[in-house]
Amino acid sequence: MAKHPEQSHALDNRVVHHLKLYRAKGDDVQKAIIDIVNRFPFDLVSYDEQHSVLNLAYDASRHSEQGLEVILEEHQLHISHDWWTHTPDGFNWLITHKQQGKLQD
Repeated sequence: MAKHPEQSHALDNRVVHHLKLYRAKGDDVQKAIIDIVNRFPFDLVSYDEQHSVLNLAYDASRHSEQGLEVILEEHQLHISHDWWTHTPDGFNWLITHKQQGKLQD
């Protein structure tokens, strides 16, 4: 899991997206996460290797995922285009996982 260093803004418009990746390889994903953290001011970027899901949390009033797919393709990663992949779950997912100890600061 990687967090962007500038996280002092309010949580008013926080969204969490879970992007299922198609045929993802661990090394490619880790390199992509580093690139994403360096190029996007997301609050959280993590990867669930078991389910091949890239998790992103950010303030939607200030940032977007525009350009993310290009970065993933630079690392030979592709987003699955199923219905669940394009459904934001809100900030509750992040809070729940932090409370359960599944995410670390």
